Amino acid sequence: MKFLKNLFSFTVPLVIVLSIFSLYLAINSVVSNYKQKINNDYSIMIVCATPIVKDELKYIGGIKIKDIELLRRDTIISKFKDKLSPTSLTLLEQRLPHFYNIYLKTYPTTSQLAVIKTELKNIANIKRIETFSSNHGQIYSLLVLCENIVTVLFLFFLVSSVLLLSKQITIWFFEHSKRISIMEFHGSSIFYSAMPMVRLSIISMILSSALVIAMNYFIVNNLALFVNSEIMNIIAGMSLSINAIYVVLVALLVSVVSIASVIIKHKIK
Repeated sequence: MKFLKNLFSFTVPLVIVLSIFSLYLAINSVVSNYKQKINNDYSIMIVCATPIVKDELKYIGGIKIKDIELLRRDTIISKFKDKLSPTSLTLLEQRLPHFYNIYLKTYPTTSQLAVIKTELKNIANIKRIETFSSNHGQIYSLLVLCENIVTVLFLFFLVSSVLLLSKQITIWFFEHSKRISIMEFHGSSIFYSAMPMVRLSIISMILSSALVIAMNYFIVNNLALFVNSEIMNIIAGMSLSINAIYVVLVALLVSVVSIASVIIKHKIK
């Protein structure tokens, strides 16, 4: 009965921190996928007096350019066919500047966007630049806020779990202090004396990891019960196997740090 009580006291903190860690991985995956999605749609529009040579513009603001797309002039001119005379259309075609969309490899930060705009302004051929900075700034700030909140939340629960488990191990050492003292007197190492606690932590680690992985598996395979269709499109592509490996590694890290900190503290005393 006491074993089950100790197992429960070890497993619950681990399940909590691993659940928060799984949420951290999920939200990071969502944010990363969303960044990629909006990066594929995001472009900087420039207006040039003469055609630009794509090979001469490979990097801007420290970000590699993925593609430079020329907007078809005849598409723009066709919108004025019913409003202008043939002579005016010909004149418009001769004087109409060249429009380009610049697609970047990665989604730029607000500061990078300011550098990009400055560098483009220094190119004499470019007459006008539209970065859509207002919408960009709002979206990027929201993404950064989400990442920061989840990161702080995970770190808080990680530290809390380590402290809580360390407290439980300290209590175990106090309860078995006489047995540990006798074993140390006969030449046993502190690690060997604490072997029951090590075995308990291993069982707790395996149990908590299995519970959280099973919970993740259920949620990932039943996402429609928890999120709407729009978020489903963003979440698509999350890897359960990688998340499972990370969950086990974090459980191992928390257990090892908790036990090691108490053993080192006990040995120093």
